[in-house]
Amino acid sequence: MIGKILLLVWFIGAVISFLLNRDLFSPVKLYYLSLLLYFYDIFFNPYSAITNIIYFIYIALGVFFALLEFILSNNTSNYPNTYGKSLTINLNLTVIFIWILSIAPIIAQIYLINIMGGIEGYMLSIGYRFEEWRGLGLIIIIIRSIYYINAVYLILLIKNNKTHAVHWFFYSAHIFLYLTVGLLSGSWGFIAEILLLKMIYNYIKRRFKMRELVLYGSFLLLIAVSVGFARNNIKLGEGKVIAFLDDIENYSEYVHIGRYGLDPVELVFNHMDKDLKYGTTFLSGITNFVPRIWWPDKPSSGGVVLTIEYADDAWFGASNLSTGIIAESVINFGEPIGTVFGFSVLCSFMIVVIKIYTSGIIRSEQITDLEGVFRFLLYLVSMKIVAYLPVIEFANGVYVFISSALSFLLIFIVLLALRRSGRSALIR
Repeated sequence: MIGKILLLVWFIGAVISFLLNRDLFSPVKLYYLSLLLYFYDIFFNPYSAITNIIYFIYIALGVFFALLEFILSNNTSNYPNTYGKSLTINLNLTVIFIWILSIAPIIAQIYLINIMGGIEGYMLSIGYRFEEWRGLGLIIIIIRSIYYINAVYLILLIKNNKTHAVHWFFYSAHIFLYLTVGLLSGSWGFIAEILLLKMIYNYIKRRFKMRELVLYGSFLLLIAVSVGFARNNIKLGEGKVIAFLDDIENYSEYVHIGRYGLDPVELVFNHMDKDLKYGTTFLSGITNFVPRIWWPDKPSSGGVVLTIEYADDAWFGASNLSTGIIAESVINFGEPIGTVFGFSVLCSFMIVVIKIYTSGIIRSEQITDLEGVFRFLLYLVSMKIVAYLPVIEFANGVYVFISSALSFLLIFIVLLALRRSGRSALIR
């Protein structure tokens, strides 16, 4: 009964957010999406009273955020049909430069496969990547940069009035590499990067309709489920693919992503003897960039602490749970203070993102130069992270933000340097 009530409350909140702002990719829409996708099991199965209360507060805050969007926006949902002036670039040379940049993540991916012992060893390592890929953070960052190179590539094509079919052909080839690297990562994270491309197209080229978005979302969910099953149940052995299809119970565990936001709350609030971390897991978002060989005792992230201390190290270091902002705050500061702190962090970040959103940064007519492209992309990445705070690990959010910001910054610094040096016709 409680689950059905929460489903009704979520639906009412989502409808209110849509009526106040028809933009399907606004911060509040992604926020409500995360509350559905990673918490939907609460609608069908019993959970503790504290978990139900926390989920209700999440939904109620969503209504507040939707009202804030409406109050601060200046008719944000009804942008003019114009999509701004074209970027003045030498498109052919820019495309060549984008492909040159893409060599680094491709080489890094090949290097990772090689040190894992070839494709067979690599496929075996995916399910244990937290352990097997330890100490290879820089390589992973370089590999992930292809997501952000592709995002810049897409904007430069859309915002140029000289884009032809041949340019889209080469972009399609780049998308193929992008998807290949994403699938090889064994992570659901690249699904969010595909969503980034959809948001770019929505704001710069053409607004999507709800029907299109539902179909697209269903496709992404299918990919996510397939990746989750493959990385844990399909291995290579003696040159052949081996699928452990008989383990149906194990299969259902990886399909059932609707508990991702719920299990951490249940684990933390039902654990009596807490060894509080007093903020160190939040600092790990920065310290994660320091190789463990240089700092063996650096602070563990919230997911590591949750898995080892609250879930009895269920996967023996091969995998970790994701905390969500409330569970991670309680891990650090205890139940009363941690709960208030977690909701305060969520509200603070959401308010900042909404203020940036309603400032007009997503208007295509504001994206008239490379600086505008950089600001636009950085906003989209930040907004995705903040909207998913109820389910993601804080350190992972910081990691994604910093790595994406550095990737974007490197691309644009080189482009700007080429433009200002006068030694290249790459950008006029």
